[in-house]
Amino acid sequence: MVTVNVQDFTLTANPTNITVVQGTSGTSMITVNSLGGFSGTVALTASAPSGITAALSPTSVTGSGTSTLTISTTSSTAPGTYTVTVTGTSGSLTHSATVTVTVTLTTAVQSPFFTQLTWNHRFSLAKYNNVQTFKYGFKSNSTTTIYASVTITGVDGVGVNGFTLTSQVFTLTPNKNIANQILTQTFDSSQIGDTFTFTAVIHWGTTPTNDPSQLPFTSTLSNGAPTSGSFTVLA
Repeated sequence: MVTVNVQDFTLTANPTNITVVQGTSGTSMITVNSLGGFSGTVALTASAPSGITAALSPTSVTGSGTSTLTISTTSSTAPGTYTVTVTGTSGSLTHSATVTVTVTLTTAVQSPFFTQLTWNHRFSLAKYNNVQTFKYGFKSNSTTTIYASVTITGVDGVGVNGFTLTSQVFTLTPNKNIANQILTQTFDSSQIGDTFTFTAVIHWGTTPTNDPSQLPFTSTLSNGAPTSGSFTVLA
């Protein structure tokens, strides 16, 4: 009977999931374990997507051992989930381990909140010249500049005559308040008797843009102002 002793190694990461705040770094321990008497040198490399960097120390392990993976972000790294791959190579042997990195907003960046939202609860076409007016306001809660737009989405009771209103993108310097802004929707006599319900959402981000669809975050926070409501169309 012939026993074949296969020499190999395993590569693992601990932890496999880390969370870091924009502009900071986190670490994971990369472990090489020898199998079957393996005593070769494993060269370690890390691959990271754009926006984050990954460094290993040391960059090689002989036999069994560990290396520290340091994952670094900048203040402009977009919040989200990233995958860092560490590869170990020794001759023809190759193994890899992955670390999932969740980047969160810096504590200087907080969601904005509504300070104002009014509308005509008993909406008379004759009185308001067929135009429903939403007056809204919101405030930055951050110590850095953010960009924000408000969307108001309404549906009628049978889900037929919906509407979506979207504001321009506003630039909010730290703690800036935007007040008395207007969005309007026109109705007609065919909608008399319809009751509409609506919700208001702030779309926001930290990267300058004039396109509301490019704002990645949403907020319905409020300091007491309503963020939803209803009204009935009257003659």
